[in-house]
Amino acid sequence: MIEVPDVVTDLNLPHLRAFAEMLRFAPLEGRIWMGDRRMVLLHAEAFAALRNELIASLGSDTARGLLTRIGYAAGCRDAELAWKHRPQDATFDQLLGSGSALHGLQGFVRVERLRTRQANSVGTDDLRLEWIWRDSMEDEGHVGAHGVGSESACWTAVGYSSGYLSTCAGRRILVRETQCRAMGAAHCRAEARPVAAWGEEAEEDLRHLEPQARPPRQHPVGWQGTTGGVASTDAPGPQAADRQAPASGARGAGAAA
Repeated sequence: MIEVPDVVTDLNLPHLRAFAEMLRFAPLEGRIWMGDRRMVLLHAEAFAALRNELIASLGSDTARGLLTRIGYAAGCRDAELAWKHRPQDATFDQLLGSGSALHGLQGFVRVERLRTRQANSVGTDDLRLEWIWRDSMEDEGHVGAHGVGSESACWTAVGYSSGYLSTCAGRRILVRETQCRAMGAAHCRAEARPVAAWGEEAEEDLRHLEPQARPPRQHPVGWQGTTGGVASTDAPGPQAADRQAPASGARGAGAAA
């Protein structure tokens, strides 16, 4: 049983306070804002239900890719927000703290950093980051619906962290989940490296950042679409997972050098 706090108790953390103070609820407009970004407030159970529907309808592999790319896009947006509101003398390490705070503020996961090797290495393949994810919303929903299995489940968190770090560093950083509660581990654990530093072992993870061709739709016998045929199976166009990091990301890397 998780005890629900009566008040917000973590605003003494500088990163969290700064972002929490940007939140504005405008119910008469039907909007929630964080700075100039529109946000949504979603039940964790609803997110878990959506996740389960994707798995049931599309299969685990396709669902994983979709959720990873959605997370990647969210991480990119939050990195841009963190860069916009950073102190002028912010370091790469401080941007990492902002990412952890934003991820936690949105209710997805609690981040506990374990290891950082990035001094003068943000632009090289020596960059290494490692952390523990605790109280993962995604993991809790997956285990509740599917139990413990043989594959990791924090797909959105992996995408989010990859997108956030890639934008801050100005180069492609890949996060891989090395332990997961959905596989029976005591907690979830993840590691980040530049793509080139992972080698061939990252091919499977990278594949989920690439849009995949859609399978042909199955229609009843005799069904005619607007073109008189079956829907196209062409792959969708490029998505956020493949875009170049913005100039702000490159400047962020310079701040850490």
